[in-house]
Amino acid sequence: MNKSVDFEKIYDDFFGKTESDIKTAETNVKEEEKDKPNYNEVIDSLLISEESKTLLKKIFNYIINYDENKLYVNFNLEIDTDNKDTVKKIVNLFTLYAKDYVDINDAEEVSLYKLDSINDLNEIFAKKGIIVFSGIKGLRIRDNEYKKKLLYILNSNYNKRKIIIIGSSKEDVTELFNNDISLQDEIFNFKILGILPTSEQILLDVVSKVSIDDKDKDSLLDYIEKTYLNSGLDYPTYLNNLCKMISFNNGIPVLEKAKSTEEVFK
Repeated sequence: MNKSVDFEKIYDDFFGKTESDIKTAETNVKEEEKDKPNYNEVIDSLLISEESKTLLKKIFNYIINYDENKLYVNFNLEIDTDNKDTVKKIVNLFTLYAKDYVDINDAEEVSLYKLDSINDLNEIFAKKGIIVFSGIKGLRIRDNEYKKKLLYILNSNYNKRKIIIIGSSKEDVTELFNNDISLQDEIFNFKILGILPTSEQILLDVVSKVSIDDKDKDSLLDYIEKTYLNSGLDYPTYLNNLCKMISFNNGIPVLEKAKSTEEVFK
């Protein structure tokens, strides 16, 4: 299996270098793929950078059109986001489209908060083709031996016919690799960058989930602008909490006005 790949060159050689060549490749979809969700549409809806969307589309084009005469590329992804919904949607696409690309058509999520015996990871890699790591902050409750064994197992499996995905902040992943950036880049050779939703996007998501009068939308947008970034929550949690708050109170939440010094000591 490959260790270092010029993906741009592979993609150009495989699909052609022009926009029309790429579109032709995208329409050359196997009959059994037609009942699956359109991966282009799913990717376009994700809260990731435009460059990451382009990269993901190239990856799925490559996977769908792959045959044994082509170079096998290990698509191990580092998804830089705390948005669990984004990671889940990407993983779901791989489970749907990569069943013939990995050695075993089965996936498993591995939470480092819950994986108490690191040796169990060997069995997971032996039985699964897609391995998704979550709860990377759980490493903070593990000893150095646990971390070393984890890196050893990753290093032993990353170039096999599998897909390894890690979804967390870049800082957490870097901590996992003890700041060994070269090893981190070698194992997770494709990077997906998450982005935050705009206040307008959040408003649209809220309106799609709960009923909001038109006259209240400006007030809700103002509330979102003042609370989302300061909440410290990942987006799915913030959205869920906000929708529950609106439903429970049957109205738009109101920010408490900051009290003056006189009011505080009154």
